[in-house]
Amino acid sequence: MGARIGRRRLGIVVVGIAVLGELLTAGVLAMMWAHVGMAPASGGGKASAGAGPSNMVQAVNAVDGRLRVISRVQVGRVTAPQSGAVNIAQAINTCAQSCDTLAVAFQVNIVDERVTPIAPQNAAVAVNAVCTGCHAVALAIQFNIGTSDPMHIPAEVDRMVAAMNRELAVIDASGLSVAQAESGIRDVLGGFQDLAVYLTTSRNEAVAA
Repeated sequence: MGARIGRRRLGIVVVGIAVLGELLTAGVLAMMWAHVGMAPASGGGKASAGAGPSNMVQAVNAVDGRLRVISRVQVGRVTAPQSGAVNIAQAINTCAQSCDTLAVAFQVNIVDERVTPIAPQNAAVAVNAVCTGCHAVALAIQFNIGTSDPMHIPAEVDRMVAAMNRELAVIDASGLSVAQAESGIRDVLGGFQDLAVYLTTSRNEAVAA
């Protein structure tokens, strides 16, 4: 029999970072991450926030007129209290004009419901670095799902992860606009309402006229 998904509220303290306005240089961005105790990294680099799964996605676009989409899906396990699971999306435009960037960090943590509290971190940062007509969107999507057996991934979670992987593959291959890509991601999430209680999202957008 599959593991039971815990329906009671976990003791979760979520650290969210909302960045308003534009940061003009990548150096300023790096200083911001250092201030909150994280190191900016691409791919699945380790963060300094503590033990736990780490999913860090950085999309940098330096080509005028180009749409760049970078995404990563991670499934991790949390088996100890105060775990610092980290999910970060960074979208950075460094072109001169008219480039669009979407960064998506999608993380599902299977949490042993007997260990509380946990301290996941979920943040998104979008930056236009001295460019005109640019649009950057960063999406950090994190689930912290309580279960009686964190070594077993519930079937519903498997289905959601597979659906999100398919959608992100379509987005990457089709050249959809940022708005169309976000709509597709929302549609996938909307198909798994039973898991919505475990969902934390962080979205940051930067638009340069």
